[in-house]
Amino acid sequence: MIIIFRMSLKNPELNSSSIYEYINRVIIAVANSIILYKVISYFIGVNYVYFIVAVSAVVSFFFYKSLSIIVLSLYLIFTSAIYRKIYYFSLYTLISSYSNIYFIEFIILIILLFTLPLIGLLKFKSVNSIITVDSILSSVYNPFLLLFLPFGVAEKGDKVISNIISVLPLIILEFKFEESILNYKFLAILLLIVITGILFGLSKVYSITGGITLWLSLYLSNINLELTTLILIMSLLLNSIPTIINILNFKFLYKKEIIEKRNLISKRVKDILDNLDKIKDILKDNADFNLIIQKYNKIFLNILDNVKNAPDIKTLENLEMEINLRKLELERNVNDYIFDRIAEYNEAIDKIKNYGIIMEKIEPLSEPIKIDDNGIIKISNTMRRISENTDLLYRNINNLGNSIKTLLGNEYNLVFLDISKSVEYLELLLNRDIIRNCKICGDSLFKFLQLINSINIEPSINSQELLKSLIKVNGEKPAVFVIKSKEIVSQGLDIAIKILNKLKEEYSSIMKEIPILTEYKEYKLIEQLESELKDPSTPLCKRVETLASSLQIIEDLANIIEHKDEIIDVINLVKDNYEIILQKVLEEGCVKLDDLGIAMKYAKFIDMALQEKGSTLRVVNDSICYIK
Repeated sequence: MIIIFRMSLKNPELNSSSIYEYINRVIIAVANSIILYKVISYFIGVNYVYFIVAVSAVVSFFFYKSLSIIVLSLYLIFTSAIYRKIYYFSLYTLISSYSNIYFIEFIILIILLFTLPLIGLLKFKSVNSIITVDSILSSVYNPFLLLFLPFGVAEKGDKVISNIISVLPLIILEFKFEESILNYKFLAILLLIVITGILFGLSKVYSITGGITLWLSLYLSNINLELTTLILIMSLLLNSIPTIINILNFKFLYKKEIIEKRNLISKRVKDILDNLDKIKDILKDNADFNLIIQKYNKIFLNILDNVKNAPDIKTLENLEMEINLRKLELERNVNDYIFDRIAEYNEAIDKIKNYGIIMEKIEPLSEPIKIDDNGIIKISNTMRRISENTDLLYRNINNLGNSIKTLLGNEYNLVFLDISKSVEYLELLLNRDIIRNCKICGDSLFKFLQLINSINIEPSINSQELLKSLIKVNGEKPAVFVIKSKEIVSQGLDIAIKILNKLKEEYSSIMKEIPILTEYKEYKLIEQLESELKDPSTPLCKRVETLASSLQIIEDLANIIEHKDEIIDVINLVKDNYEIILQKVLEEGCVKLDDLGIAMKYAKFIDMALQEKGSTLRVVNDSICYIK
């Protein structure tokens, strides 16, 4: 019995049917050993008997159902053949008396000792009736072998008829047909036995009351009081096995439920804590929200400690409710934060759109974010998009700042703390003065490009395109206007440098034909202008301003190149007719250039020729005059 309960403790989910089966195996093995010992010891020596009995006990344990009825049959045959009696019933009397009463009693005895056990085995797969019979038959040798009775009659079952069949063999303890048929004591015992079978067969806690009727039936059958009491105690214990198992199972299952629920809740809290760490990594740049994360991290750590120490299901359920509440609070905070970030980003995007910076807006979340793996993915994707787009915006603003610095020389210390700051920077970078100065710069470049397209210098395709771009860019929004202006101005300066180089080359060629042009100061100014246009430390618009102030010089130089033949002719005319011109000037004081057939635009070249000759004649306004 102790071994069975130890087994139940090791495996609390072992049911009462399994325990009853183990008990039946053991009892059948012991009962078969006792009965076989009585049978075999009659025929062979004791030394061999013990071995055979030991083997039969082991075999009976494994094949207890079939061997139980076989050994019972063998024992009944043995006692009938050897001792000419079955239990108390003498076969000599049956044979010699030819009495119907004895025959009926014999039939009843066979029914009680063999037929009922066989029916119980075949129909109900139960050996309880066999154990009852084995116990009664073994008690002939030792009354205390009746202690096997509880194992036959006291099982709590779910088939009342099977239990009644198991207890009915107890009738033979107080049965004499001729004496019992109208014996009130016997009838009382019979009634108590049937009630015992019914009560023990009930699957209720109060089925143990069958022990009382069993005790009364045994007591009325003149069984020793001490033995009867022991049988009662054992019956109560045996019938209580399902109740005890249920209690053990309940405690085990309750404890198991607590452990499983505790583990389930702990895992859930740990998952939340892991997700909090992930959210913290995603939103690490936001100090304010990290304080919220730390707050809930502490809350859930405290809950986790409480879960580990929770003594019962109720406490765990309360903690689970708290987890749900705190998780909802956390999710609300996270959703509010994400919503605010999206709204802040979209608001900034709407504002900067007016400046010409077009960026993708982010749609608000279609459903609230949950603190789980999918929620973490949504948070990560949303914040990554905001971060990537914000970084792109910052780069655009930095590029804009660099463009303004390159154009105008204005420097800005841009420190991007949040996306709202970018709007302030745009307002700063694209103020009216900046836009006006950029427009002035573009207008100055436009004048240069117009000049080179009007004078007799082969214009490049780029200059034509730049003129179109300058006209078009004025219609752009501020940010686009500034960035494109920087590109256009830079290209315009490149064209200007190429034009100046071309002018210098052609002018150098002319100076070989007209040496006096080496003294022409505009050539030196062009060289200086070219140097200034190439200076990388000077803002582009400052260089364009210098270029615009030199348009007349460029035009003059271009005119010299264009009219070099006429200039040569005029200079030769003056040189060849110098004496005539001198004489006329001395006579008249001054001679009009028109009178000499010379256009006014060649006056400075005539003056240069006169200076080269060392003459005291000079060009004054529109005349050649004598200078003392």
